[in-house]
Amino acid sequence: MREELALTITAPATVDTGDAFTATVVASNTGNAAANATAVSLTVPSGFSVSGADGGTVRGQQISWTLDLASGASATLSPTLTAPAAADTGVLLAELSAASGKTQSASASVRVTVPAAAIIQAGLQFSVAEAMAGDQVTLKAGPANVGDAASGQVNNVVTLAAGLAPVGTAGTTWNSANRTLSWSTESLAAQSADVRQFSLRVEDAGPLSASLSSNAATGEARMVRTFPEEVTITPENPDSTCKISGQPTVQAAPTPPAGVTLSFANTVGFTVIDCDRNPNTSYPETLSVTIDVGQPINSAAALYKISDAGEWSVVEGAVISGETVTYSITDDGELDQDKTPGTLRDPVALAVPPVAPSGRVLEIPALPLWILGLLALAVGWLGYQRLKLA
Repeated sequence: MREELALTITAPATVDTGDAFTATVVASNTGNAAANATAVSLTVPSGFSVSGADGGTVRGQQISWTLDLASGASATLSPTLTAPAAADTGVLLAELSAASGKTQSASASVRVTVPAAAIIQAGLQFSVAEAMAGDQVTLKAGPANVGDAASGQVNNVVTLAAGLAPVGTAGTTWNSANRTLSWSTESLAAQSADVRQFSLRVEDAGPLSASLSSNAATGEARMVRTFPEEVTITPENPDSTCKISGQPTVQAAPTPPAGVTLSFANTVGFTVIDCDRNPNTSYPETLSVTIDVGQPINSAAALYKISDAGEWSVVEGAVISGETVTYSITDDGELDQDKTPGTLRDPVALAVPPVAPSGRVLEIPALPLWILGLLALAVGWLGYQRLKLA
């Protein structure tokens, strides 16, 4: 009289990530003696989980059963398992151990694959990196399906920042209140895109950016507003150690005092650092500044310094000729708004001053507090180069 034990396990060869599946474990006794208290176990690989033990006991990654197998009997165990969330290949290991000491083992391999799906991305790009007010630029925007299955409907919304105005937007709906262009893509085949092209005008003020939302995907594109003004900064000392901090900045001028009329809409400012601080040598250093505004300057205009306190004052000695104005600034001098030795800061604007009946220029009253923000970009040498403002 003896037991004859056998063990088999079957499972799907392939399952999708996250799917539940059933593994089938069969323990049988073909001998002529009973095999009571037979231990059967199933070890599940890391990443897989047990969602149904079919009467077994779960400890960690293992399910265990105790079976009484009569002569000629068999038992089928059908635990439910869940595949991991990432692609993988796992081996299910079944083991049997009889009270008599006899053992059996069997295994089954399960490959976990990522199901075919649509993957939507939102992309957009301006035709240029920089543009001036009044320029017309092109924005290309739309969804792309980088997945391996067709998508359903994709709803697309482009939001334009205040510095951009739509000119040509065929095939879309423009909402002026929300500043949005919208359209729907019925379906996108795998590895395809629906790119639209829009014509936009650059405005005088406001950020130059656009964002796209295509279902849950998002994207953004940005441009830089450039200005016609150019500035040349030349130290009077050929051996100057001065460096420009960031770039000269051009931005909208604040409202001038009563009677003062702006010749141009912008102020020009810059910060210079690391100038010679040794009083026994060239300190304080003086810089010659030339601003080219790109168009003729009103012959009646004057160059104004705008202080941090909002005071406008005429820069004496400034020379205006054609499209340029040239003046000098000395470290810690009257025009330098940063009294730290070795650092100069200087925002200016061109404007026509008020004239009294006698022809005398009137005194300029102070404005409320206004501070000209300056960019803190990488430090570069001044030298004698011409600096294009961006």
